[in-house]
Amino acid sequence: TGVQTCALPISPALAAPAAADPLPEACAEPLRAARAQQRSLTELARHQAVLLLGETHTSVADHAWQLQTLQTLARTGVPLHLGLEMVPAPRQAALDRYGRGESDEATVLREVGWTEVWGHDPELYLPLLRWARQQGVPLLALNAEPALVRDRKSTRLNSSHTVISYAVLCLKKK
Repeated sequence: TGVQTCALPISPALAAPAAADPLPEACAEPLRAARAQQRSLTELARHQAVLLLGETHTSVADHAWQLQTLQTLARTGVPLHLGLEMVPAPRQAALDRYGRGESDEATVLREVGWTEVWGHDPELYLPLLRWARQQGVPLLALNAEPALVRDRKSTRLNSSHTVISYAVLCLKKK
């Protein structure tokens, strides 16, 4: 027998497929679980000041999940800020200009020193930045400057792993 695969939709609402295109049986339970997780996360977020979303830096699926989670939370009316652990705090002004539409993607990546500071493919992160800009969600630079981060054993300021990280969603209380 062959192995069934299951490709779940990566839409903001985890939408069900059209009636003419039923899910394979192998997908029904993972889709139910994904919807339940989104409901649970949304409910928890209403009562939290900060929400950390884990990721593997090079995982397209992880970044899609982060975006989907942001979209879901935004639809509930929870005020959001998107914290970026890869951007040093002294470079906040570059994120502010990008958020206001005063600079383009290439400019913001250059101004925050993306290649030197972070190094991971920006195409994995740009959908999050674009979405935040389109929705008016403020971007927050959370890291220390690279010279300080290099001495992280003594400073304890950077707990980032070279592959696994997190996006910080600051949920502003009304």
